[in-house]
Amino acid sequence: MLFFYWKGTGDKMEWSIYVVSLAKYNNGLSTGDWFNLPVTMETIRERLNMGENEEEIAIYDYELPFEISEYESIYKLNRMYKAYQDNIAGTELEDALGELLDIYGSMEEVIESKDEIIIHTGVSDVEGLLYQEVQNGFWGEVSDSLIKYIDFSDMARDEELEREFIITSGAILEVLL
Repeated sequence: MLFFYWKGTGDKMEWSIYVVSLAKYNNGLSTGDWFNLPVTMETIRERLNMGENEEEIAIYDYELPFEISEYESIYKLNRMYKAYQDNIAGTELEDALGELLDIYGSMEEVIESKDEIIIHTGVSDVEGLLYQEVQNGFWGEVSDSLIKYIDFSDMARDEELEREFIITSGAILEVLL
């Protein structure tokens, strides 16, 4: 499982990268600084006192919910940050981001696949989810007098083998693979 940390106030995640000027670094100067995304190359050049001919940068550290290479594109990181803010931040998907990254492998895949994730609210475990599904007719018409004979615990164990669930504090996410 991928664990990640972030700094921020409240529940808002700040994506941060530590950027260095490769020209300065290669000349023995340790010139780098932390930047919160989104950030422009102009801002990076200005804060790192880069000359007009200095274009190359490297990311030597980061506080992001996924791994990146030291030569990751600032444009790509800004684009992912915006997609994260538009599609994941403040939703139940955010609570399960580590598990979703494990399943899909990248932030881009999580965002592209968000419509393939069913969010079941109002339940805290798979047994409760199955009970809710039976009540709502997902399993066909089942009379109330028969529901009491259904072993939801055994059903939950079987369904956990057949379906992909992520349980968060406020919902159960079902990943349709």
